[in-house]
Parts: sequence; C-alpha cells; structure tokens
Amino acid sequence: MLIESDALQPLMQFVRSAGGKGLEALLRGGDSFSGTAEEIYSTRVTERVSELDNSLAALRLALGFIIDLTRGEVPSPEQYRYHYENFIFRAVGLIDRAHRLAGASLLLDARRYEKSDGNRYVLAHMEDAHPEIYSALVALTNRIKEHKALRNEVIHSSAFSSRELGIFTAFKALQLESPKNIDLLELMREHFAMTANDVAVLIADAESMLRTLLERLRSVYEAVGRPI
Repeated sequence: MLIESDALQPLMQFVRSAGGKGLEALLRGGDSFSGTAEEIYSTRVTERVSELDNSLAALRLALGFIIDLTRGEVPSPEQYRYHYENFIFRAVGLIDRAHRLAGASLLLDARRYEKSDGNRYVLAHMEDAHPEIYSALVALTNRIKEHKALRNEVIHSSAFSSRELGIFTAFKALQLESPKNIDLLELMREHFAMTANDVAVLIADAESMLRTLLERLRSVYEAVGRPI
C-alpha cells in the first residue's frame, strides 16, 4: 500500500500523536481536538494518500470481477460493461487525487486545487519550482489520459461500448445464433481476458508512478518531520 511508503515515515510521528488526541477527545465525548500545525499537515497528507490507496483497491476489485467473467459458464456483456465503466471512473480519478496530494503536500490553496481546474493550478506551481514533482504528475496523467474521453462519454452521453461489446450484446439481446464455426461464449471470454490484462498492466503502472511521486515528495516530508 502507498501509505506504507518509506517517504511518509517522517510524518508518522505526527499522525500517531494526532490519532491519540482524537481518541482522547472521543473518550471525553467531544468531536474535535486541537492539533499542532505538523499534526494537521501530516493528517491531511496521509488522508490524501489513503484516498489513492482506496482507488487502487477499487481498481483491483474491478479487475477481479472482469477476470471472473473470463471463467464464468455464461459470460455477461452487461456485467462486463458495468465493471469496465467502474474501472474507467476509478482510473481517471487517480489523476485528480494525485494532484490533490501534491497540492496538500506543498501547502497550496485547497480552495483552488479542489476545483474542476485544480490540476492546472497545481501544475502551474510545480513546473518551475518543483520540476521533478511536475514530471511525476505529467507521467501519471499521460498514462491514464486515454481513458478520459471514455469517461466523459459515459458521463455525458451513453454507456460504455465498443465494436466487440456491441456485437456480443446484440447476439444476447436478440437471442441470435452464432455461426457454427464460432464459439461465441469462448470469444467473449477471450475478449474479457485481453481487457483484464490491459487493466492489470495499467494498475501496476499507476501504482509505480504514484510511488515515484511520493519519493519525489520525500524531501518535503522530511523538512516537516523534525523530532518532537
């Protein structure tokens, strides 16, 4: 998990102390506590990292469901569409969450980087001042951006589809018989398996790129993590 990255270790003393204060507040029946600047900062950063971990976990779940379809007795185009759409949304969401992690880490204005154009705001601050962080964010964006157009189509117009999925859906919906020399169910399984491989590669690439981003933020965290 990203939260276990060595790059975050300088912040963990503050996360632990903030967590202790939170537990004490709960025991007193309160819902808030006073934290130091370091505790507040460290908690916000690790919350951003946890959001990325949650997204990666959701992507792995979507991958697992697609893999299950390759082994099913009767593979379902409808279930494939549902899980692939979920994958698209979660994958594209990694871009925004990575930019927000960088923004929180560099103490940028949260009101700006939380907006729809927040990624541009973050990159504008990183390009000259922190080129290594800028390049990590751009690399992640470039790896995933091909899915943004599909995500936008699903949001604004119609459900995800493809030539292959359209054919599979038509045969099932219209209860058509496939040519005798074609095993339609096996063809679906093979197509879903190809997709599963692509999804698995993207997840691995994205996690690697996010670890690179954390490593490039390490010096920022080390500056915060002086002994208390």
